[in-house]
Amino acid sequence: MKFVFLITIALIAFTMVYSITAEPMWNIDNIQDVLLALGSDGQNMDKKVLVEELNQREENSKIDQLLTTIGLTADVPSGDNVNQLDLRDSAYYSAIARCLTFGTDWIKNWSCKQCQKVPKLINVYTGVGKPSDIPWFVGYSPEKNQIVTAGRSSTSIENWLYDLDFRGVDYSGCSGCQVHQGFMNSYKELRKDWLNAIDALVLKYPTAGIRVEGHSLAAAVATHAVLDLVSGSFTKLDVNGVIYWHNNQHSGYNDLSDEEFYELTQIPGASLLTQNKKYNVILPFYNFGSPRVGNEAWSNYFKKVVGFDSLIRSTHLNDPVPRLPPQNLIWKYQHPSNEIYWYSDSKYKNCNDHNGEDKTCALGNLFPINPLDHMWYNGILLACALI
Repeated sequence: MKFVFLITIALIAFTMVYSITAEPMWNIDNIQDVLLALGSDGQNMDKKVLVEELNQREENSKIDQLLTTIGLTADVPSGDNVNQLDLRDSAYYSAIARCLTFGTDWIKNWSCKQCQKVPKLINVYTGVGKPSDIPWFVGYSPEKNQIVTAGRSSTSIENWLYDLDFRGVDYSGCSGCQVHQGFMNSYKELRKDWLNAIDALVLKYPTAGIRVEGHSLAAAVATHAVLDLVSGSFTKLDVNGVIYWHNNQHSGYNDLSDEEFYELTQIPGASLLTQNKKYNVILPFYNFGSPRVGNEAWSNYFKKVVGFDSLIRSTHLNDPVPRLPPQNLIWKYQHPSNEIYWYSDSKYKNCNDHNGEDKTCALGNLFPINPLDHMWYNGILLACALI
């Protein structure tokens, strides 16, 4: 017993010394993305103070996580079904997606700082949804045999305009279902090119699972993407060089009605590239700081189609975004379960949100608001560090 105690103290001491001597993640030269996420150009902000806060929060999280690992704290809830490694990797991939603000080479070359924290992706495809301005990547992990995809969270004016387009629109194929119009349109704009990239890697790596990640606006878009992939089978049509995708069992995401798509198949020169194809989506799907995507009927539909335990939705203490759009609007938006609520940078609890949102979690914590909490999940700052 005494030996175990001494080993534990030695591990804690080693971690603390390593934290002090290791190169910090953040410095004055690599916080451009943090400033963008905070809506600042840095002119009226003390960057040195910000860097110190970021690095201190990160080191505190490392120590907390070590204590949990060696059993000195019970920060992982009992009976928890969250895969801690998958949760960590999902957070890093969401952070990496923000590097797309600064070009695609950082991701294609896998050279950003956060890129070194997760299994390397190869054969990376990138694209941008227009006019919503949501860049995304799709790549293959040889280590995990996974196809990983993520989009960038809100940064540009165009992103914010789509965030604010919160009118409810009917969701085809689901009685009583309505969804946030801006998020739905954002997904439809990138859907075709994104599916082409997914399909290219599926053809190359047919046994690989597809892993979808997302934070903030990209979490809402990813939620649509997961439901799209899981809900049906796909036909891919080439009409004289123009590619069309159609979900044969669910029309909610299709740009064309079933009748319009059929008419395209009758055009001379049209050829079916794939028909009734299904995709192997890795579940559960982890997202971070997602706004509400649809109303209660849609949330129940998501749980029915994708699976009751197939979403792990992270919220954080004073992050305002999961509380938006407000529930008291005429569309009555509501999150699907399952929520895990981070009451600190590195500690969470499971929420009881099976019959609606849990008032002891994000729903019950309306004030204060801290923008950094929207960026901080699983002890990781979801922002891009290039150097």
